[in-house]
Amino acid sequence: MARQIVIYTDGSGDYRSKCGGWGAVIKFRSKEVEISGSKSNTTTNRMEMMAAIKALKYINRPTKVKLFTDSQYLQRGASQYIYGWARHDWKAAKARDLKNLDLWRKLYKQIRRHKIQWVWIPGHSGIQGNERADRLAHAAYKERRLKETGK
Repeated sequence: MARQIVIYTDGSGDYRSKCGGWGAVIKFRSKEVEISGSKSNTTTNRMEMMAAIKALKYINRPTKVKLFTDSQYLQRGASQYIYGWARHDWKAAKARDLKNLDLWRKLYKQIRRHKIQWVWIPGHSGIQGNERADRLAHAAYKERRLKETGK
């Protein structure tokens, strides 16, 4: 696990159409890869999570990862809470059901493969990788919305 990969992720969504998109910029060695996708009937939080899941899944072997996100929901959940949820049968505080359980489980599977440093950054603050991930997420959700609603 000597090499390190840097990832910037972002999710985007439209609460009216319930379309969402995600984007990620993956940097390793001298290469950069951009990936993105979209989904119907979703939320921005789910798209933030999907960006991280897809980016981590893209990496084919265990690696040191520095993952930047502007989502405190994702950053805190993945770095502070996910291990406790897994130990306690995927329940939130006071045994409540955990929101987005399907994605937290998928993310946990990816987290266990890598050594990840989760870094929260403010959105729309001019950080190039985050701005690119944001553009990818917006483009993906707008394309989905256009296909589904014609707008």
